[in-house]
Amino acid sequence: MVQSRAATVDGYLAEQSEERREVLGKVRALAGRALPGFTEAMRYGMMGFVGPGERSVTVGSQVQYVAFYLGPAVLEAHREDLRGLDRGKGCLRFSNPARIDWGLIERLFRTAAVTDPAPEPPRRRAAGRSAGPRPARHRSA
Repeated sequence: MVQSRAATVDGYLAEQSEERREVLGKVRALAGRALPGFTEAMRYGMMGFVGPGERSVTVGSQVQYVAFYLGPAVLEAHREDLRGLDRGKGCLRFSNPARIDWGLIERLFRTAAVTDPAPEPPRRRAAGRSAGPRPARHRSA
């Protein structure tokens, strides 16, 4: 994943190619309408929008695609609409920015604005490992 070191979304946009800057500008405008109460912020080296209750949407311009990180709950709510599209556990990817369905993105953003983020699953420990300190090992002579 390509991550920017830009401190602001304006700085992030300045780093992009003209084509990507145009696409991300559309995303920015759409977020302003579809994500009420969200503020712009850099998240994980990408353009992000953060709302109440730790809700967030992040959009990244990667080498091969533009990715929308919306979370599993949002994508699950629109499973039928996403059939045939390139998606991951919590993201939607468009390798050709000209094929972005802006109506779909707006619906996804509106769902993200009201969907509580899924809690992080507890990390599992490997079988036989305890949380305490490791016992000292003794060598035989």
